[in-house]
This record gives sequence, structure tokens and C-alpha cells, in this order.
Amino acid sequence: MLSEAHPLFHKDEVTLEELLRHKVVTHHLRSHRHSSFSKTEQKLKQQGHVILPSLETDSLMVAMQAVKRGMALVTSRSIGDLFLQVMCEKAHFYPVKLLPIPKEVLDLDEYDGRHPIHIFWHERFNNDLAHRWLREQIIYFMRESPWMHPPI
Repeated sequence: MLSEAHPLFHKDEVTLEELLRHKVVTHHLRSHRHSSFSKTEQKLKQQGHVILPSLETDSLMVAMQAVKRGMALVTSRSIGDLFLQVMCEKAHFYPVKLLPIPKEVLDLDEYDGRHPIHIFWHERFNNDLAHRWLREQIIYFMRESPWMHPPI
């Protein structure tokens, strides 16, 4: 995900080398270091490509602001599509676009860029009826979402 403030915004595809020459923000949960993103990150490191984010965050809003200010967001396609939709609907946001994941990354990614989505909540909400309803709504929405299914 890039905004018009990013030097590579004019391109339709970028290589991993091009992407890593600029500031990067990553969005993930720090406590979830065994995620599929971490596995791909380790494989890239073994090949000499180190993603050193200028910013790591678990906040979608912080990541959006970083993109607006010229950083590239490295994330899953589904999160990128979500960002694109939200940022285009917000007033005062810069134009943004979603670029394909660089081929070098997809070649190493066991999920081919379609990482699983996880939902987390505090255990005190396990039996809360309102929270359970909300979780079910989120799960239903994601299962039916076009982000989860490639276009035919």
C-alpha cells in the first residue's frame, strides 16, 4: 500500500529491492511471532533481504497515518484492500494504491500472499453474549468477503 507521498507511487509493480530502499511500516501483532508473515520474513532474511521497518504497529490507524506520510505498508492483500477502501472513503486522505506483492516475496511465501486471518479477544469476553455475537458477525463477514476469494 502506497500513498502519492511515496517515491514509488507512480509504478505499477515494485521489486523487493526497490521497496526496501524506502521507509516501510508493518502491521502485525508483536506477540504473534509465529505468524505466517514471520515465516516469510525469516525466509527473506536467509536470502539476504531484511525488512527493517521504520515503524511496527498493531494499530490500523497508526499504519494508515504512516502510509499517508509516505511510508509503504507491507501487509497481507486482504488488509491492503481494507485500507484502500477505508482511505479512499475518508476525507483529507491522500490518494493511495495497492501494489502486488513483489515476486521475490511470493516465491518464498507458503500462502502465496493469501495469509490466514486471525481474530483475538480477551478471555473475559469468552461467554459475553454481545461479544460472541460481534465475533460471529466478523467471522461471517470475512467468510463472505470478496477479499477472501480471488476474482474469477
